[in-house]
Amino acid sequence: SRLILHRVDSLNFKRLNRLAWKIHSSSDLTDDECWTLSALAIGVDVQAIHDTGLQKRKAPNHPPRGKLPNTGKFFRTPNQGIPEHPHLARSILIPVFNSPDDTRRCLSSVLSTMAPDDELIIVDDSSERKTKKICQEFSADSRVRLFRNQSNLGYSKSANFALSLAAHKHVALLNSDTIVSAGWLDKLQKHLQNDPNLAAVGPVSNNAQAQSIPHQIIGDNLENEQVTNFVKPQLLNEFLHLWSQGTELLWAESLNGFCMMFNSESVASVGLFDTDAFPRGYGEELDWCIRAVDAGYSLGVALDTYVFHAKGKSFSSTERSILKGQANEILNRKYGKKRLDSAGKSVRLSPHMTALRSLSDVFIKFCEDED
Repeated sequence: SRLILHRVDSLNFKRLNRLAWKIHSSSDLTDDECWTLSALAIGVDVQAIHDTGLQKRKAPNHPPRGKLPNTGKFFRTPNQGIPEHPHLARSILIPVFNSPDDTRRCLSSVLSTMAPDDELIIVDDSSERKTKKICQEFSADSRVRLFRNQSNLGYSKSANFALSLAAHKHVALLNSDTIVSAGWLDKLQKHLQNDPNLAAVGPVSNNAQAQSIPHQIIGDNLENEQVTNFVKPQLLNEFLHLWSQGTELLWAESLNGFCMMFNSESVASVGLFDTDAFPRGYGEELDWCIRAVDAGYSLGVALDTYVFHAKGKSFSSTERSILKGQANEILNRKYGKKRLDSAGKSVRLSPHMTALRSLSDVFIKFCEDED
């Protein structure tokens, strides 16, 4: 093992040692991975060790313009690190419709992770009184701009309105039922800065279809959300950063729309969401992703970033089912079933995402044991 232990008291060392061997005996993980997982589980600080062997891998930073990437491809920069870029302010956009508890948690987590020059644009889509009041409370922060629709316009129109207001080059569009983790903006932004052909990037989550860990979420199945409820988003965020060495970006043909950071130049080129076809949401992000790929851009999943997603709190299960059915019918007519089926394969069948799901499942289980 290439792990160095420094100033760990005897009690913590015993716990660390016991848990590491427990993981080792019940999995195929390396020594490094077992010790790292056990350290994270009991709260011991860990810093990843530079792996010089991986420097020999050669891969382009992005696929040739206008060509779809092969399933499972990912890039690492030649020196195993992403170059430092000057700080640029970001625009964070959050359309809101009811679900006051989720909205409060989301806005609180976002504001706590923003830089002084970032801006947060909240578009309240004619929410009821309690949610309206929460949005007004958060608008007291000087970095927040609050807008309220006089009538309910739907997610897509609210998102487009927010996109039209964004002042900065890099724009994060976020659902109001998410909880973000420290550093999420910096990590998503660095991928966009490192690859000018990248139109948008999204994080890993507990409930984001193919981008989900520890299990892939199929359809509208929300039961696996409970698997990661006990784990603090920041803990899984740190786990992902260590696992990926902070450099991995998985090429994708589509992204889940719960959290996406765009390069505003690509939005100007590809256009906004199609509000005529998808006025209430559901399907608008897949339509945008396909249009972006067809325009020659690439998309990516940041394997070093975690954002929690409660999912589907603004609509009833019946309404969600109706909206998704309508969206699927429109998408099938527009692109065909074959194209839609292939759109998710780059992430769903990725060996890197499969490994990440397995590793995170082990981590979560042993965190449960320690608790």
